[in-house]
Parts: sequence; structure tokens; C-alpha cells
Amino acid sequence: MKIFVIKKMKHSLLIALGLLVVFIAYWSIYYVITPMPADFEYDDNLSEPILIAHAGGEIEGHIYTNSVEAVIQSISNQYKFIELDLRKTADNHIVALHDWKRFHKFSGYEGKSERLELSQCKQRVLFDKFHPATAEDINKLFIGSGCFLVTDKIRDYDLLNSEIQISKDSMLVECFSYHSYLRALKKGIKYPMLCLSGSDFRMFF
Repeated sequence: MKIFVIKKMKHSLLIALGLLVVFIAYWSIYYVITPMPADFEYDDNLSEPILIAHAGGEIEGHIYTNSVEAVIQSISNQYKFIELDLRKTADNHIVALHDWKRFHKFSGYEGKSERLELSQCKQRVLFDKFHPATAEDINKLFIGSGCFLVTDKIRDYDLLNSEIQISKDSMLVECFSYHSYLRALKKGIKYPMLCLSGSDFRMFF
């Protein structure tokens, strides 16, 4: 009986060691073939705090508008970093909005919080005066502005590369898992930002 138990333990140990070797080999290869992120360089006065205009920036007491007017105001107020929440429309285009429920509420719509097509988004007016920023708007606003676009929400990096035409040097992309971070690098995102809380274990999933 003791001999059987010992042999069984050795067998289990060999299996565990084998799995560990496979795991280490997999991650070693994965890291070797993964592009390294570029060092982000920002030459402004680093003694000053870096301020980020969230969701385009506050405008007339409203936050989370992600609107054209909010971005224009933030640029006018000399913000160098402007964050936008980017979502996919029903017809696979980019529009800036935090979430569909909030978008519908801001535009006075009381129906279902469903995804819209790009043409439908363009017809909406937020708080009766502001306009959602499309990819075309984002390109016009940021190219030549000297500002950095900080993206949130979007994980479709092929679509991001296709529709957002600003320089990769001027775009910082938030990623919320380690795999997403590596995928962004492989898709040519120059400055992905891995964003995890202290208790967040999703970085390996």
C-alpha cells in the first residue's frame, strides 16, 4: 500500500512539474514575440501635475458628454491630455460616448438603451446643444492641436487604427487586462496603458 501511494504521489508530481514546464515555456515564448512598449516622452514642465480632461472635459456643468464642444473647450483651456470614451456603433464605427444608457438620457430619448448606427448618433443632440464626437470629428479636432488623445472603453484595436487617423505618438490607449495590453501592442498601438486596481487579477485572463 505504501509503495502504491508513493508511486502515485511521484506520478502526480511529475505531471505537475510537466505542466509547470509547459506553462513557463508558453509564457517565455509569448513574451519573446511580444513587442516592447515605447517610452512615453512628454517635454512639458513635469513639475506641474498632468491634468486630463475626462470624457472631453466638463462643459457648462455637464460631465461625460464626450462632445465636440467639450473637446473644443478643453483645447481652448489648454488641456494637453483629453480622454474620450470610445464605443462601437451598431454598424461598426467609432463614436465617443460613455455608455448607451447615458447617451440616450443626455439626448432626451426614453426608449430602450440600444446601440445605434453612426447616422443615428449624428442626429442626436446632447442637452439640446452638444454634439457627439465621431471618428471624423476626433481626427479634425486632434490633428495639429498638439493634444494627446487618451482613449477609454474601446478594445477593437483594428477599428481604432482604421478610423482614428491621429499620430500614434499622440494617442494613449487604456487597457484593462494584460492580454488586452499585449494585443494593443501587437496591433501597433505605441502607448497602451495597463489600468488595474490593486485587487484586480484579470491581468492574466
